[in-house]
Amino acid sequence: MTLTFHHSGRQAGRQAGRQAGRQAGRQAGRQAGRQAGRQAGRQAGRQAGRQAGRQAGRQAGRQAGRQAGRQGRQAGRQTDRQTDRQTDRQTDRQTDRQTDRQTDRQTDRQTGQKQYTPDHSILGHKNILFDF
Repeated sequence: MTLTFHHSGRQAGRQAGRQAGRQAGRQAGRQAGRQAGRQAGRQAGRQAGRQAGRQAGRQAGRQAGRQAGRQGRQAGRQTDRQTDRQTDRQTDRQTDRQTDRQTDRQTDRQTGQKQYTPDHSILGHKNILFDF
């Protein structure tokens, strides 16, 4: 009887040991799994964050480059138009003056008339009547 009792005690001890071992193993496995999961999650999060940051940076850089290019081209066109208008006005004034001089010389040659000033004296002549 004692032997059976002793034998059943050993059996119960082994059973309890196995149970505790399995329990501890499962606990350790779960703990390690959670730890590995957290680690992998953090790693993946950092990786995704870096990737997203690089992508956003490239996108912002391209956008800023396009914007600056558009503004530069617009400013260049504006300056070109302004310069063209200025040059055109200058050329027109110069052409008008030249045409006027030519026309005046041509008219003078054809008519043989003298040019008069606003006070009706002849241009280039001294008016003796008003010379005091």
